[in-house]
Amino acid sequence: AVVGYTLEGFPAEEIGLKSWSIITEINGSRIADEKDFSEAMVETKAGQTVPIIYHTLDGDVYEKRVTLADKYSFTNRTMDKGKGFLGVGITSILKDDLLVFKNPFSGFKNFFIRFYGAPFIGSFTGYNPLVEPYTHYYKIGGVFSLLPSNVFWMFVNAFYWIFWLNFAVGVFNALPIVPLDGGYLFQDGFEMLLRKTRSGMSKEKRENVVKAAAFSISLFTLFLVLAPLLFKYLGPLLF
Repeated sequence: AVVGYTLEGFPAEEIGLKSWSIITEINGSRIADEKDFSEAMVETKAGQTVPIIYHTLDGDVYEKRVTLADKYSFTNRTMDKGKGFLGVGITSILKDDLLVFKNPFSGFKNFFIRFYGAPFIGSFTGYNPLVEPYTHYYKIGGVFSLLPSNVFWMFVNAFYWIFWLNFAVGVFNALPIVPLDGGYLFQDGFEMLLRKTRSGMSKEKRENVVKAAAFSISLFTLFLVLAPLLFKYLGPLLF
């Protein structure tokens, strides 16, 4: 389970747990995600000392014992009295991103946003797997192991940005908006369809219909792209 943040003055901070550390075991229970972490903590009590195993950003593995705090001292909810509390927030952002990219068509809206935002996620979350110290989690194998580590990661970063920029620009260029290539492809395809289905239509009229359709589709597509921003910032002013 990936630690998103730690709370000041609680047990996690005392044993050196920091953001983006990875907890793999608590009180003998294997921890793979947020659900495992929650289930393991439910079985603990305030003041209980439990073993914990976690990985740091430097790639070091620590096995320690930690005395848990009372969850009530943080939540102030009666139902939490006596429950064990480590003082961390578990994040699933990395797992969620992987699920979206593995199944892009199951939620196209999320995929579109995460796809174009992927290179910049690290700037907001503090996590970028292509830079130190996160690169310490990977072991370079095969023929690439002959390269110095810094040279290997330099090439990885270069190929990553080249691929992403080309792919992102290509996807955007395919949108049916004139003057993008996708817009002209739509125009040519629609004109060909009219020629076959409306052979009696004059060339001038056909061109006018194609231009009107292309203009309408372009405006509609542009609206779909900008709508989330328009509703987010202008919606509260209008409604």
